[in-house]
Amino acid sequence: MRNRIVNKVKRICKSFVFRNLKNKTILVYTLGKVGSSTVYSQLKRYSIWNNVFHVHFLSDNWLKIKLKETNHFKANNAAANKVFSYIDQNPNNVTHIITLVREPVSRELSNFMQNPNDFVDNDILSYTTEDLKKAYLNKLDYDYTLQWFDSEFKSYTGFDVYAQPFDKEKGYSIYEHNATKILVMKLETLDACFEEAMKTFFGTNIKLNVVANQSENKSISSIYKALKKEIKFPEDDLKALYTNTYVTHFYTENEITSFIDKHRAIR
Repeated sequence: MRNRIVNKVKRICKSFVFRNLKNKTILVYTLGKVGSSTVYSQLKRYSIWNNVFHVHFLSDNWLKIKLKETNHFKANNAAANKVFSYIDQNPNNVTHIITLVREPVSRELSNFMQNPNDFVDNDILSYTTEDLKKAYLNKLDYDYTLQWFDSEFKSYTGFDVYAQPFDKEKGYSIYEHNATKILVMKLETLDACFEEAMKTFFGTNIKLNVVANQSENKSISSIYKALKKEIKFPEDDLKALYTNTYVTHFYTENEITSFIDKHRAIR
């Protein structure tokens, strides 16, 4: 009985302190492996209205065509349908979208560790580091990362992130498109800008405390660390990759140089 009363009081307090999250449909709508689980877990902690969703695909382009032959079809369609159902049931809510970016080389390696069955047939722990490296490089493809904002985000929202300036120094920017509010953040500067971005976007204080869904915290951490040391690329290849609009639109020249230094093969 006492615990029930305490929980009720906590809920009432939270509903007052974080009242600015009410009457909103909040979508953490991003590429995979860009820190979205961390952002989603924080917002879920603060909102008591079950109005926060984590989704990677909402467009017909992906849900009805591109994902059909993959092992990610059912999970992503289920997540999208929850969003569509909630929006239909709450038509007066203002949609707030949070999306993130991450430099492509680190994102792809993180994706490999999170979704190894896309690259190898058996348990990832049964492979040597060298075999995993070969499997990764054999299937490495940056198209999903580099094209997601055009093929997915723009396809669903109608908003072209590249047509608007992004504050590279601050690490985030906020936009309005029709009746939708959009927040774009860089994973690399998330620790520094998260609280300010949340305050500006929602008008309430939300802290960044929990790190969720990161490969470094799982049983494969030693493999992940070994691969990050082993997988390096020619400098010219990296320079070509980092001239893509996905990179140059969000990152400073100094950041891009640091990415090249981090991932280039030592001669």
